[in-house]
Amino acid sequence: MTIEQRLLALEAKVFGIIPLIKPAKENVLLDYPTASIIQGLYGIPYKNNLGDYVIYYYWIDIPTAKSYPLLATSKLTYWDFQNPTTVTGGAESVFMFKGITYGSNHKWNAGKCFQRILKATNGKDFLPISSEMELGEDGSFTVVGDTVYWYIRPSAYTAQGKPNRTIGLKKSFDMINWTATETVFAPTDPLDQFYAMPVQVIDGEFYGLLMLYRLGNNGQDSEQLPPYLSNEQTVTLYLTHSLDGKNFKICNGGKPFIERPAGIFQQYGTMFRDGDNVKMLVSSSPARHAKDVVKDKFDMSIYSIKVSDIKKYK
Repeated sequence: MTIEQRLLALEAKVFGIIPLIKPAKENVLLDYPTASIIQGLYGIPYKNNLGDYVIYYYWIDIPTAKSYPLLATSKLTYWDFQNPTTVTGGAESVFMFKGITYGSNHKWNAGKCFQRILKATNGKDFLPISSEMELGEDGSFTVVGDTVYWYIRPSAYTAQGKPNRTIGLKKSFDMINWTATETVFAPTDPLDQFYAMPVQVIDGEFYGLLMLYRLGNNGQDSEQLPPYLSNEQTVTLYLTHSLDGKNFKICNGGKPFIERPAGIFQQYGTMFRDGDNVKMLVSSSPARHAKDVVKDKFDMSIYSIKVSDIKKYK
C-alpha cells in the first residue's frame, strides 16, 4: 500500500470519508508505434449497427509526415486501425444522430480556422453539408435528446492574437442550423489552456474529460524550446461536471482524474458509457507539447470506472 493509499484509508476511518475510486487501466490497445502516431481523440465513440464502438482520429505516418483520417472500430478488446475515410485534413469528430453518421473537420486559411459539418449515409464516405464556420479546432459532439451539443473552441485566436483554447458550445436540432457560439468554460490561471473537452451525458448530467494544457512558466506556447521545468508543456486529464451542459466545474478538488505516469507529459482522451461502466480511451506520449508533433510517439489505452463511482466525483 502506498503512502497516499494509507493516508486515504486513515482519513476514511477517522472522518468517515469514503475515498474516490480512480479509473483503472484495463489494457493497452496500441503501444508506441515505431513509425506512426495517433492524434485527435476528441470525439465520443458511438456504437454502429454491428455493435462496434467507432471513433475518428488522425494517423500520422512519420517517414512521410502525412496525416490520414481514419475510422477505428472496436469491441473494446481489439481496434482496427485500417479504415480510411474519404475526408482529408483536419479530421476531428464523428458521431451518430437519428441513425445517420455525421462529423466535422477543419482547415486553415490565411491564419484563420474554419469548420464544416460532414455527413456519411454509409458511415464512411463523408461529404460536407454546411458552409464553413470560423471557429477553433478540436471539437466534439454530444447528443442530448433531439439536440446536438457541439463543444468547440469559439475561435482560433483571441483579440490579442493568443491561441483561444477555451470551451465553446453550439447547438443544433438538424445539423444544419446552429446557435451562436457561447464560451461556457475557460481557465482562470493565465498559464492554463483548455485544449478540448469531450462531454458524456450520464443519467441526465454532463461529465467532461478536460484536456488541460499547461503553458511554459513565462507563458510560452508550443514554440518553447527545452529545457523544461515542472509541468511546462504538459497536457493532463481532468473530470468536469455540469447540470446544464454549460456551467462546468473541475471535480476531484482540482486534481487530475487520470494521473500521468512518470515520464508521460501529454495525455489526450475521450470517454463513453458502456453499460454500468464509463470507458476512457486515452492517448499518452513521453514528449512535451512543444516538440514537433511528427517526433512524438503515442500509445492508446482503455481506462474504466463504474458509473456509480464517477458520480461520486461531482
